[in-house]
Amino acid sequence: MNSKKYILLVLSVAVFFACSCGKRYDARLAEVESLMNAYPDSALHMIERMSANQFKGEHNKAKYDLLYSQALYKNYIDVKNDSLISGALSYYKNHGSDLDKAKAFFYAGVISDDIGDKDEAMEYFALAKIHIEATEEDPYMRSNIYNALANMCFNQYDINTATGFYAKSIEYTKKAGRTDQLVYPLFGKIMCEIINGDYEAAGKDLDEAERIAYEYEDISSVYLVYVYRNITESNVGAGKSEISKNKQRLFSLFNEYNAGVVPVYLYNSIGTMYYKLGQLDSAKYYLERSLSSGDVSPYELGGYEILSKISEIEGDYSKALEYERIYAKLSNAHMKDKASMLQSLEMKHRIDYLNNRNVYLAARNMYLAIVSVLIIAIIVLVAFYARGVYRKRMMKKEMDIENLNNLVRDARNNYNELEDRMARVVKENEAMADKESRNAAVIEGMQDESMSFARERMESLKKIIEIASKCETRPQDFYDSFIDYLGFNYNSEDGERSLIDLTDYLYDNIMSRLSGRYPDLSVHELCYCALIYQGFSPQTIRMLYGYKNINSIYTMRSRIRSKLGLVNNAASLDEFLRNEFGPKSK
Repeated sequence: MNSKKYILLVLSVAVFFACSCGKRYDARLAEVESLMNAYPDSALHMIERMSANQFKGEHNKAKYDLLYSQALYKNYIDVKNDSLISGALSYYKNHGSDLDKAKAFFYAGVISDDIGDKDEAMEYFALAKIHIEATEEDPYMRSNIYNALANMCFNQYDINTATGFYAKSIEYTKKAGRTDQLVYPLFGKIMCEIINGDYEAAGKDLDEAERIAYEYEDISSVYLVYVYRNITESNVGAGKSEISKNKQRLFSLFNEYNAGVVPVYLYNSIGTMYYKLGQLDSAKYYLERSLSSGDVSPYELGGYEILSKISEIEGDYSKALEYERIYAKLSNAHMKDKASMLQSLEMKHRIDYLNNRNVYLAARNMYLAIVSVLIIAIIVLVAFYARGVYRKRMMKKEMDIENLNNLVRDARNNYNELEDRMARVVKENEAMADKESRNAAVIEGMQDESMSFARERMESLKKIIEIASKCETRPQDFYDSFIDYLGFNYNSEDGERSLIDLTDYLYDNIMSRLSGRYPDLSVHELCYCALIYQGFSPQTIRMLYGYKNINSIYTMRSRIRSKLGLVNNAASLDEFLRNEFGPKSK
């Protein structure tokens, strides 16, 4: 049974560890993560005081790298190398939740974009999209991913796709309750609408952006709202006077909010205004400066077409042709296959994702199968163990019933023998009455004592039979009642002396001779010797005295043998009494 318990314990521990499939992150990292959205500066301060070497386990080190990258991003700190995010990326490619994977790919995309690798950035953002759409967690992270994809598509001249992603980013920013961040995807969507000529939609989005900017007292966003509104109005069939007023309002905004400096990203818009006003020199100045950076946005691409027209007006046809060729070349280069680039990447990685998911599900099914087998094995062992315990208890119960049946049979035999002996006692008492050598008073006393003893034993017999009849179908109840009755009637000094006297009378004063030779024997020990001499077994004597512990009777037996000098004698106590003190009866 011990081996079964050991096996059961081992299997239980195995199932416990098998079911412990979640990893716990370090409490310090959990605290940093809890501060990340509400207090990103505090999160950055905390994680800067840590080191990846402080943490045990790849999952904790990867979490550290991921949180550090996230803290830098939320505090607007550009990262110019991928050494930090690479640790998190290598771990989360094959481990962690979909949300952790999405975050790792997103921040990897941000860093790739910062260091100028646009294609790799697009690939990371596409992977982030696949994983964030596999979970309902963190809607704000989803809005950031959609916004990043929108920016990439916008820069690749895929304006319609960019508009869709900006709209999704707005939707999930609202779901996340981050209205304070809503102006960013709104401005992106407005730019797309302006490029597509959808000025009505741009005007509605500008109204919402203006309301949010004033609600959060975001002065820079208020400034952008005014800028974009003036640009929009200048493109909606405005005449020269209206365009001139819008230009003046823009420059007053620059003076009020930007110390009179015209932002570089508005050079194209200002140049376009000057072109519409017929101020070609100013138009060329702003348009050429807008296009000189080399990183031309879709909105700025039209500047080449305007410069071509200005050159043609000035009579510089070769320059006009050069600008026209640049415009056509850049348009073709950016537009060719750009619309399908994201779809191709997403399709490629979605297939990889599904394949990995199938591998994961297969591994999970295998894990569940193993756990199920272990659980079934434990159930079988528990059932087997319970069955063994039940059988053991039933065997013990059957043994107890058999012992009780033996006890009843012994009681019946002993009382039958007692009746025979009492009959002989009566006859011998009658014979003794005829002997004149006996003292009549002594004879009469012994007869009274014998009769009293006989009546007492007969009453005991009646009581035991009565107990047996009441407990006939309940052996345990009979056993308990019988032991209680014996203890009440016999476990007393008077009862013991009565039994010693009877044995003395029946067996030629054996008890008197025994106590005379061994005066150290107590009344209790003499009574035990009397019962042994009359043929009672140690087990029945134990029941007679009501001993619960079976060793008690053998302790007393050992003590008697010591007093009789039988320590090294192989003879039993019964043999010693019979051999030393004569025949067992008169």
